[in-house]
Amino acid sequence: MNKEMLKYLVPVVAVLVVVESVVLISKLTKKPATEEIVPEIAIEQSGGVVDQPQASQETQPPVFEVVFGADNKNLKVGEKSRVEVNLLSKGDYELDALSLFIKYDPEAFEVANLSYDERLPNPLIMKASSKAKLVLANFMVTDPGGLKVTNGDTIGLLQFDITPKKDGNFDFEISTSKDSKESATMFVETATSKDLPYSSNKLTVSVTK
Repeated sequence: MNKEMLKYLVPVVAVLVVVESVVLISKLTKKPATEEIVPEIAIEQSGGVVDQPQASQETQPPVFEVVFGADNKNLKVGEKSRVEVNLLSKGDYELDALSLFIKYDPEAFEVANLSYDERLPNPLIMKASSKAKLVLANFMVTDPGGLKVTNGDTIGLLQFDITPKKDGNFDFEISTSKDSKESATMFVETATSKDLPYSSNKLTVSVTK
């Protein structure tokens, strides 16, 4: 190969090397988006910076409100008060079953004189269980059309008397599936046999000596 040919070949090779280098660098700096995201997903799944949402009753808009009320929230030991638990509907529904479980402290309160709305069927069970620390009532609707509730309708699920036995601040609140699957408050729709989502407040009673 003579010197004259080398004079033209060397610059051409140099240009090719530079072009290949630019292409290689471009490929390395422009990784697919999936390659960049995968490590973050792996971290979340393995120890979870962010938990992935799961479909559940809690993620659905509530169609009912379970509301506590009381004659008196500030009591003295031995003084009686009447508690009401009402169901407020935000739409038109038909119900096959209603299960109500209320958590309370049996060492702090005596619960008595349980009653319910006359629109409801006779309960399968209705009692205050000091062992389970629950006030409970289960209703099964035998009418094929279910129990009809309309938008804005209010049903008195349960009423009962409470008498405090010691001083302090105490809560009465709904037991949900997060507390126990066996004592989860549910409202089962006739058409779908699914429990409908609800929200609830809690009743805090302050007791003095």
